[in-house]
Amino acid sequence: MDLIEIGMELGERLGIDDEKLFLDHLETVQDLYFSTCRLLKEQAEQQQTQILSKPEIYTVVMASVSKVTGIPEAEISSRTLLRDICD
Repeated sequence: MDLIEIGMELGERLGIDDEKLFLDHLETVQDLYFSTCRLLKEQAEQQQTQILSKPEIYTVVMASVSKVTGIPEAEISSRTLLRDICD
């Protein structure tokens, strides 16, 4: 359930279609980050808008994961398995 909530949080914060996040195989926090980057890039190309920087996107992903799971950002890494931190 937490993974869906993380997707919804990212969708809300970044204005992306959270359902599209789950079209990719998401195993780690890094997978979630790459999927988010891909969606933002596609969205920016379609709407001809500017995309956030990769560090900004990473910050939002980490903050969203932390907020939903209750795990401090310092304890989450890009290699953290989503199945280990999500219900």
